[in-house]
Amino acid sequence: RGAPRAEDFRGEALHDPGLIFFLTLALWALLKWQGDPRKPLAPALIFYACLGAGTLTKGLIAIVFPVAIVVLFFAFSRQMPRFRDLHLLPGILLLLAIAVPWHWLVATRNPGFAEHYFLNEHVRRFLNTRPQQDFASVPLPLFLGLLPAWLFPWAAFVPAAFAGKKLESERPLIRLALIWAGFVLLFFSISSGRLEHYLFPALPAIAILIGCGIQRNRD
Repeated sequence: RGAPRAEDFRGEALHDPGLIFFLTLALWALLKWQGDPRKPLAPALIFYACLGAGTLTKGLIAIVFPVAIVVLFFAFSRQMPRFRDLHLLPGILLLLAIAVPWHWLVATRNPGFAEHYFLNEHVRRFLNTRPQQDFASVPLPLFLGLLPAWLFPWAAFVPAAFAGKKLESERPLIRLALIWAGFVLLFFSISSGRLEHYLFPALPAIAILIGCGIQRNRD
């Protein structure tokens, strides 16, 4: 069941669940690809497809989040992959095949869409400098302070995520989850335009940390 404060969003059409789904699936595909020494094409294509589908769902943030998380994951793992193992050509072509047609069609039929969508709804929203302010940015202390509410009742188990000796087999997953949650929180902490539910993409990563911690302490 959802947290009590989820009731605050009844009647609103939020795209964040779609973003969360594609972000989570993309990072699952990354782990499947990273854990296979053959670096197979299939999980790589799932990753790129999720970027394209996520862009249709929530915009360019669906590319920024997974790409940044993956780059940081490789950097902290000190295991930079070979260029050819990334399957960039088929992956980028798949991403474009999914994301471009809708954007192109809407842009051709609606003059000014490109500026409004890319500049106003991405850059200016991040900086909170849109000409027409239709929401009040949540102060940073309140934004971060709501995290226990979104995690309720599992917030009580957060200490378990950092307790006990980590197993070697779970280290890549824990590293990825820490980077995932940390990047999302940092991104919106820097942003001047934030709403309460912008924290949601970090919740699966925190849930993974809690789950690993509980399992570790049970064993």
